[in-house]
Amino acid sequence: MRNHLKLALRTLRKQPFLTAINIFGLSVGLACCMLAALHIYQETHYDHHHERVEDLYRVGTVFVNLQGDNGAKENTSFNTPSPLAAALQREFAEIEKTARVHRIFQREKTLIRPLEGGAAQPTFAEPEGMFVDSTYFELFRYSFLEGDPASALHEPGTVVIAEEIAQKFFGTQPALGRVLRISHDWFEGGEMDFRVTGVVRQPDEPSQFKGRFFMSLYSGGIGEFVRTTTSLGGNNMFATFLRLRPGADGKALEAKLPAFVEKYVTPDLKERGYRKKQFLLPLTDAYLSDVGKSQSGATGSKAYLYIFGSIALFTLLIACINFMNLSTARSARRASEVGVRKSVGASQSSLIRQFLSESMLTALASFALALGLAYVALPFFNDLTEQHLSLSVSRNPLLFCGSFALAVLTGLLAGVYPAFYLSSFRPVEVLKGRLGNHLSAVMLRKSLVVFQFVISAGLILASLVISEQMRYMQSTD
Repeated sequence: MRNHLKLALRTLRKQPFLTAINIFGLSVGLACCMLAALHIYQETHYDHHHERVEDLYRVGTVFVNLQGDNGAKENTSFNTPSPLAAALQREFAEIEKTARVHRIFQREKTLIRPLEGGAAQPTFAEPEGMFVDSTYFELFRYSFLEGDPASALHEPGTVVIAEEIAQKFFGTQPALGRVLRISHDWFEGGEMDFRVTGVVRQPDEPSQFKGRFFMSLYSGGIGEFVRTTTSLGGNNMFATFLRLRPGADGKALEAKLPAFVEKYVTPDLKERGYRKKQFLLPLTDAYLSDVGKSQSGATGSKAYLYIFGSIALFTLLIACINFMNLSTARSARRASEVGVRKSVGASQSSLIRQFLSESMLTALASFALALGLAYVALPFFNDLTEQHLSLSVSRNPLLFCGSFALAVLTGLLAGVYPAFYLSSFRPVEVLKGRLGNHLSAVMLRKSLVVFQFVISAGLILASLVISEQMRYMQSTD
């Protein structure tokens, strides 16, 4: 093996230009795969950090319009009426706890200002506000810097704020017990005073819930609405979450929902010309589900992840084709070496190991360069995806191990054909100068080049179309 590595290093040094092309090409492909894998991992691990996450479910609704022109029309969403959570908990013993969320619409400007000595201080427009049940922080895990999650929102007029808001308003002083005046349409007179009962640190793990401040659901006009609304038919503007008791089966509970709907919901809907179906979705599946965007969280797309991963793999495939073509194209230069080595007793297996050693060295060098490229490109990639991805070894050990394994596998796969092709030369033909390009090798190279250019042209055209579409959307009246 030491001899193979020594010969591989000498060969790579003798052809610096081709070596640089191979290493840089593979490194770009591997860097694309690393960033894509990082993005896909994050997208598929939303809300996996909560305690007993396997028992957490989100309630979905299928609205069936019976008065459509083309028959019944169904529309699926996560929107539910506010009384549904309590009704489900009363009806089914499998449900341990529930929580409701009403997210403030993005188009609504929510202004917050602290009150010190009865006087209002500078005002800030804060996005990502949510009205939540007092049980919200029992179902979903947040790191509390101040306050008690079990009792923080038990009273109307209380609010839990993110660490960034606390620092903006109060600096290094404790925020607990301070008063914030929050403006919103749900409040009489357009504003209401809230007492800060908690300060939380935003979770580092990806989550559907981007809340920066959490107001008690029983505050102001929305609290009155929640207390007085009893119909399970209309007012579908809340998200409902359930935590089942340990050992309870979500599928079995979902099978009981049609009878529940028929008993408690259908009577309210008969005169309105539509029906409802309720279903349960595990919290960890909700982000990438096809249910659609909801008022209380972000959603992802499985289709986008498949497209994203395919682009990264195609980029890596182009680099592998480059490697194979360059290796087989320079076969005439290596023919004499193969002929001499075979004539003095080298076996085909020994030559295969040597050529695979060269391929592996190239792949490992590409892996090292790919890490550097990924680190450099990560800030731009975060801007593109609007995420906060990190290439930390401690946080992503599987990513690094997987990337290393991918580099090794790429080196093996890209080097297998050249290794077998070069080691198959007959020494008599080589030493007499009769070696010519085999038709099969030439045809394979040409086919690979055509395939490579088809992929490249397709990706470039798709990028241009997307770029022009985005420019049109952003600049056209």
